[in-house]
Amino acid sequence: YRLSPGVRYPDAIDDSVRVTRYILQHSQKYNVDLTRVFLAGDSAGANLAIIVERRLRNELFYPIRAEILLYPLMQLVNYMLPSYQKYLKYELLSVVTEDFLYQVPNYYLNTTFERSKLFKNQHLSKQDLNKFYSIINKQWLNQSDINDRSYDSNKPLSDDYYITSTNECHPDTSKLFHDDISPLLSSTNIISQTPSTFLVSCEYDVLLSDSLLYWKRLKDAHVEVEYRHYYIFHGAMTFVDWPVTFTDAFEIIEDSAEFIRNKI
Repeated sequence: YRLSPGVRYPDAIDDSVRVTRYILQHSQKYNVDLTRVFLAGDSAGANLAIIVERRLRNELFYPIRAEILLYPLMQLVNYMLPSYQKYLKYELLSVVTEDFLYQVPNYYLNTTFERSKLFKNQHLSKQDLNKFYSIINKQWLNQSDINDRSYDSNKPLSDDYYITSTNECHPDTSKLFHDDISPLLSSTNIISQTPSTFLVSCEYDVLLSDSLLYWKRLKDAHVEVEYRHYYIFHGAMTFVDWPVTFTDAFEIIEDSAEFIRNKI
């Protein structure tokens, strides 16, 4: 698919849907078994895999068998979730830095957010934040299975931890809530139709909270989900060849393959 900033939303999604649809429509040519089709992606690619399945959901005779989502980018609304607070300050930890997250909405959606405000959630109004937490159960952020992995569990959380806004919001904020941009925030009806999912998160990852919250949403919607957590950084899958390799990267590959074998 074409990349930003050369193109903007929804071109990357449209490209991905077009290619997927073409392959499925020409399944005999490519020797594809339509009953055993999996969609997979990592980071922004995992976001695209989710959206492609949703776009094609109602036109496929055979549903997508399962999704493999590796440390997915799930939302662009809340930049003060626990893992964002913990890991954004470590610029060398992964490609998901402040620079990257600042550029994503402005390049992809043609928005005009200010960096100094975005990472204090000052692009949100209190009404926007209430909307976010009407979808995401705020108590999930205080439960041990999220707490212990993503921030100091002894640190009390208040509303001020998540937002320092007034009643005003940025005029582009509404774009961030769109299902194509923040699939984490989609309706329960949409999420409940998600195929079986293999979900991977990395400990040292700004996006860790996104993965954990999506896992919670899938479970609450009674979607079959297999969740794996690795003590590695975002983008680890790229380190599988000389000169730098990581054992966890190979474990992610093998565990993903095992999930596929079990689903076939």
